[in-house]
Amino acid sequence: YATNRLNNNSILGRQKSIEIRNVKNQNRNVANKKCATKVIKSASINIDTIKIFCALLYWGEGSKNDSCLRFTNSDPKMISTFLMLLRKGYKKINEKKLRCVLQIHEYHNESKEIEFWSNITKITPHQFTKSYRKTHTGSITRQGYHGTIGIKYYDKNVVDQIIAIYNTLSD
Repeated sequence: YATNRLNNNSILGRQKSIEIRNVKNQNRNVANKKCATKVIKSASINIDTIKIFCALLYWGEGSKNDSCLRFTNSDPKMISTFLMLLRKGYKKINEKKLRCVLQIHEYHNESKEIEFWSNITKITPHQFTKSYRKTHTGSITRQGYHGTIGIKYYDKNVVDQIIAIYNTLSD
């Protein structure tokens, strides 16, 4: 009887600890969100800072090539943010020069994934090239995973400007 009671108390203690930790994490997340909102609202964001943000994202996630801007990721927020910065920072983006390629697993429905990423990117499906299909060797499929998208933009002037910005920042 005493052993069962100790085991039950131990289980209850762990559950209570998890609940307390979850509440603390939630409170910390709310406070961090308020702080981030204040920082963003008070920041002086203009066309130059937008170009800097775009260059920093590209520096971290872009594929460096002299003739083409390539940005690849699987996070829809990262992709939409990069494109928003590119479009706002470089207002004369020729939308017809944008191309997309997906890297998906064989369990993905290609047309559904193109539709998903087209909605995220605001790039028409006819600008998507043939997807790369990865052989899926495991039995586990990732729910909510839409593959990886590569965005290509063919404008050497924009590529050179973005590269110059992050190179200047690193000097």
